[in-house]
Amino acid sequence: GGASEASTEEVGQNPSVAITTPEAYSTLVGTAAYKLDFNKEVTGLSGNELSSACEGSVQLTSSLGGSCYPIEIRTSDNISWEIDPLGELSDGSYTLTVTTDITDLSGTPLSSAISVHFDVRDALSTVSNNLEEDLIDAGLSRSLADSAREAARTAAVSETNDLLNV
Repeated sequence: GGASEASTEEVGQNPSVAITTPEAYSTLVGTAAYKLDFNKEVTGLSGNELSSACEGSVQLTSSLGGSCYPIEIRTSDNISWEIDPLGELSDGSYTLTVTTDITDLSGTPLSSAISVHFDVRDALSTVSNNLEEDLIDAGLSRSLADSAREAARTAAVSETNDLLNV
């Protein structure tokens, strides 16, 4: 009857995804995490562990091109997923892409890839990232430069992070 037909349709249905955060052409802070919501349980989400050539099924890139940014991917139910860029993104335009390498639990792939374009406007992230790069360019080790960036961010955390009026 009707119940078995409904479950057959669901099994044969391709998984689909909505990028709920960020919204298309929205503006975020450099430390924001992103949210993907699928219509069923999925597997195969992966991304870059280092800033390098794009690999994996979830890719975060600058609109200027170049490498993919490293990300962490988390879920508790295999339906709602959080994508968290490692570190902080500086001011600029970015694209988050979800590829068809993601499948449901029976191996059926996403029917199509999806991307969203968004902007980051974050004075504090931009200044702290620039500080770290400048210190490395001046000859400090990456670990010392990262410590200095973290210290600067910690010291500035009590200040207003005015994203649009700097």
